[in-house]
Amino acid sequence: STGDLNFSSNDNNGALVNDSYNAWNVKLGGQYLISMDKDTDLQKDLSFFADVNRSEDSGVYANAGIDFMSIYRDGTSFSFRGGYRTNSGIKASGASLGLGIGASAYMIDYSYSVMGDLGQAHRLSLTLKFGSEPDEPDEPAEPAEPAEPPVFADPVEVK
Repeated sequence: STGDLNFSSNDNNGALVNDSYNAWNVKLGGQYLISMDKDTDLQKDLSFFADVNRSEDSGVYANAGIDFMSIYRDGTSFSFRGGYRTNSGIKASGASLGLGIGASAYMIDYSYSVMGDLGQAHRLSLTLKFGSEPDEPDEPAEPAEPAEPPVFADPVEVK
């Protein structure tokens, strides 16, 4: 198994939309990905995620999560996720769980989240992938016949 460490940051500045001001949010996060069994019919990936956020309306809060994904040789995949969000500013902290199923033409994701004083949230998404898959590379062309060597004029003798 191999591991990859990735970092990202996001600065979402507030904006005025329809005479209402949207709050800003600054985020810094990372992911550690462990890929297992890459050369088999069933590749397994285990990802650990964490980020810290600071927003104008919610203060400072953190998110942490884990994702286990099975990727089959035919391109289909199954994913199981879990996470936790801390957020004392609006009391929306809590755990979340999710499932994902994917294929070459679609993805279906479901998540369940505990939203503190706000109750529970169920989310379902369907993603359709349009367009064709990249074509396989063409077979290499047959090598061309070697060119005839250039014919030079007889050397000119200078006296």
